[in-house]
Amino acid sequence: MKTLSHSWARISPITIQVKLVLLIMAALISLASCKKNDEAALPAAAAFEGKYEVQSSDPSEVYTFTFTKHPTKANSFNITKMLSFLNVPLVAEAVGTQLTIPSQTFKNPNGKQLVISGNGTLNGDVLSIKCAVRGFADLDYDLTAKRKP
Repeated sequence: MKTLSHSWARISPITIQVKLVLLIMAALISLASCKKNDEAALPAAAAFEGKYEVQSSDPSEVYTFTFTKHPTKANSFNITKMLSFLNVPLVAEAVGTQLTIPSQTFKNPNGKQLVISGNGTLNGDVLSIKCAVRGFADLDYDLTAKRKP
């Protein structure tokens, strides 16, 4: 009777175990290096850029303000003309569809301070912003604005 010889039959059980362990470790390292990109599903913060027109039933309250990319801060914007009394831009930060206006302090020519902060959401072309002004004036704004083409 003739015996068949296979090359795999000559491999020792220890070699097979070592190769199996190495294969499993490689697979685990590969999987561990993958990370879920939650922000990939969200639109880029650049989606906020553009001009927006405040929506109001009173024509005297309709006006336009602008979001422009901040020159040095990633995912940040300068908002100009959102608050009529403010002559400098507000800085806002965006993550996905969420907007944050971090607390910012401004002084008027008389030395009186205003602190402005807020948050908002972008839903398609509609931007909703809630903003608080504190200091020598206490005001709360609840704006809905639509992107202008």
